[in-house]
Amino acid sequence: MGELEERKKGVTSDGAKGISIGGNQQSPLIASAGGDGGVKVWNKDGKFVRDLEVTGQKEKKPFMSIAVSADGQRVAAGQSNGMIHLWARSGKLLKSWSAHGQEVTGVAFSGDGQKITTASEDGLARVWTLTGNKTAELKSPNVKKVMGVSFSGDGKWIATASDDRVARIWTVAGQEVKRLEGHEGLVTVANFSPDGQTVATASDDGTVKLWDVKTGQKLQDFRGHRGVVWTASFSQDGQRLVSTGRDGEIRLWNLGTNNSKVTVLPGFTDDVNAIVFSPDGKTIVGAGNEGIMRQWDRDGKELKVWKEAIFQKKNVQDLAFSSDGKLVLASGLTSIARVWKVDEQNTEEPFIKLKGGEDTEKAHRGDILSIAVSPDGKVIATGSSDKTIRIWKMTPPYGELVAVTPEQKGVVSRVVFASDGQKIISADWDGTVTIWNLDGKQTQQFKNIHPAQIRGLAVTRDGGRIVTADKMGDIKILDASGKILKGFKSYQSGLNELAVSPDGQFIATAGMD
Repeated sequence: MGELEERKKGVTSDGAKGISIGGNQQSPLIASAGGDGGVKVWNKDGKFVRDLEVTGQKEKKPFMSIAVSADGQRVAAGQSNGMIHLWARSGKLLKSWSAHGQEVTGVAFSGDGQKITTASEDGLARVWTLTGNKTAELKSPNVKKVMGVSFSGDGKWIATASDDRVARIWTVAGQEVKRLEGHEGLVTVANFSPDGQTVATASDDGTVKLWDVKTGQKLQDFRGHRGVVWTASFSQDGQRLVSTGRDGEIRLWNLGTNNSKVTVLPGFTDDVNAIVFSPDGKTIVGAGNEGIMRQWDRDGKELKVWKEAIFQKKNVQDLAFSSDGKLVLASGLTSIARVWKVDEQNTEEPFIKLKGGEDTEKAHRGDILSIAVSPDGKVIATGSSDKTIRIWKMTPPYGELVAVTPEQKGVVSRVVFASDGQKIISADWDGTVTIWNLDGKQTQQFKNIHPAQIRGLAVTRDGGRIVTADKMGDIKILDASGKILKGFKSYQSGLNELAVSPDGQFIATAGMD
């Protein structure tokens, strides 16, 4: 929950993700808002607490921005119709008012939680009391849309990001004091550093910039994202800046004199579809549309390149490490999966090719979309567009085909092993989840879990929960009997992957947004 500390001063909305966090480590509050017209509250364990209800609306309007006060006692959210709603932590609706004539693109609390500032597509930002009384209006003649807004930690200053390529710093009384000019596209976000001395801005020109609050002068310019940059937020110590963009990259920038990009993983020029940490956490392997697999250390230093990770540079769709970290497995848009020895210097020839030997009937007849290794490293499972799962030995003779499951109704998009290694769980594009023995015999099947293609599948380490996600961003949590315990939306477009933390308390998703 490190993000709690990073947002403790002047919590701001994150329109791209629809999530805001406030409060302290002992009593945090997490709130999410989305296009379905709902606002939800979660506790520090990632468990759903309650829906925040809006009264008096005949039709649900999408929520476009959300913020939690620094003390975690209040939630404010802005809708597409210009309304602002304020709730207490208990879920009680405190106040609703019409803040703007168009969509509310941003909302933020002051550090003391006594004021709210809002931004809108109507070209205005406004400052409000908690009772909905307007105390100031931030207006500039050239601005048609205000894209984002934030308070400084001490509550004395407000920063706005606008479609006229300019970010601005204002007093809380609404007086413009500095214009931050230099972006070549609309400014998507403007956030203060924890000490209030610096503002970070991001833009659809693909850059992130740092500005001196007192002088308005540009301090640093960070380039590297391909396309629009959606977020730029400071670490609590002010020494690092994290940015995310349409290119799907997460970049951690060192704000020291060398401006080094400490977590950018270099080398790829096309989409990265899969990335995995080694079991000891010391190295990372990634691969994607180029068919090339790369290994880095945690500082981003490239250690090794497998130029033919799959075959003839076919797209790599999935990666997995063996439990001891000595082998890495790759599958992709081909009927053959490959297993590589991590410490082997020869990157031209894999340790094993999983293709069923000379008997073509044993090989997958379609692309291998997913691959998994049992916890003891003795078995591999592959899922394919041919609608089957194949189970392989990882003990001598290596790569021997053990079993083939019956053909399913949908493409097998994901396979994982249960925590005890005795079962395989698969997910299909027809929304079905199936459990198999290691001999390929079906033991359970849960149909119609999702109406759309299942793209993400994970099992908690204790084996008590199965988590699934479809391409529309809907996430379901199932118990071992297939009963849906919880369902919620990640508000991501084109969701492609899902992971569960080792303690089973958090879910991470990745998508095309």
